[in-house]
Amino acid sequence: MNIAKWLYHRRSKKFKYEDVEPITSLREYERELSNKQKSQGTSIEEEKEEKFLTFEECEQLVAYLKQSCAPRRRYYNSNGHPRGTAGRSDRAIISAWQHYLTVAILVYCGLRQREIRELALGKTLFREPDGYWVKQSPDDHKVGSKTGEGKEFMLSEHLTEDLDEWLNVWRPKMRIQGHNYVFATIGSNGHPNSMGRPLNDKSLGHFVTIRVYKATSFLFGEPKRVNPHFFRNLIITHQRKHGDPNQQEALAVMMGQSVKTANEIYNLMTPRDKTAKAQNWWKS
Repeated sequence: MNIAKWLYHRRSKKFKYEDVEPITSLREYERELSNKQKSQGTSIEEEKEEKFLTFEECEQLVAYLKQSCAPRRRYYNSNGHPRGTAGRSDRAIISAWQHYLTVAILVYCGLRQREIRELALGKTLFREPDGYWVKQSPDDHKVGSKTGEGKEFMLSEHLTEDLDEWLNVWRPKMRIQGHNYVFATIGSNGHPNSMGRPLNDKSLGHFVTIRVYKATSFLFGEPKRVNPHFFRNLIITHQRKHGDPNQQEALAVMMGQSVKTANEIYNLMTPRDKTAKAQNWWKS
C-alpha cells in the first residue's frame, strides 16, 4: 500500500486516493482479508506457541530483569558453589535498568512505543508525592489526534522507587545529548558517542525483542520472540479473563483506545476462555 501511494500519489485529487484504482483495489483486498480473518477467528494456539506469555510469566520476566540491574555479578563453579563476584561497568548496569523499566511499563501500562520513547521529565512525566504521573496532550498520543483529548494516569506504584533510582542515579551517568527524555540510546563500546541520543521506533523495538528473547530462554527454557505491541494484547486478554468489568473503560482510556477496539482487536481469548465464567452461573 505504501509503495502504491508513492507511485500514484501525484495522480490523485481525492481524499485518501479514492480516484486511484491500484490503491482502491488494494484496500478492497485488505478488507477481504480482514473479513476472512474475523470469520475464521484468530489461531490463538499458534499465537501462544510462537510468542504468547501469560501475565504471570511476564511478572516473572519483570522480576528477572530487575535482578539483572545488580551492580555486581556472581560467578559459580561447575559444582554449583559460588566462586566469587565481580563488578559491572556503568554501561552494563544502565542498559539493564533501561531494559527492566521499559518492559515493566509495557507489562503494567501497555503504552505504545512512541509514548515510551517520548516520556520526558516535566513534559509528559511528572514526579508527584504519590508517584509518577503521565500527562499527555492530544498531540502526545495516537488517539488524541482524532479525539482532541489528552489523557492522564499514574504509573504503577511499585515502580516509583525504581524510577527514582533510574532518574537520580543511573540516567545522569549517560551522556544525554540535548533532550530530557526518560530513556535514550545505550551506545556500544565501539561507538561511545552514540550513547544518550533519543530512541527511535526501531531501536526501542529491537532492544525489547532481543532482551525478552534472551530472558525467556533462560527462565522458561524456550525463547519467546515478542514485540512491544504484543503487551497490549496481553493486558487486554488478561483483564478480560480475570479482571473487574468496571475497569474496562478506564483501562482502555489509559492505553489510548476504545473498549470496542480493545475487545475486537486486542482480546486474544479463545472461544473456551470466553465462556469459562458462565460455568455454574446459577451459583454466582
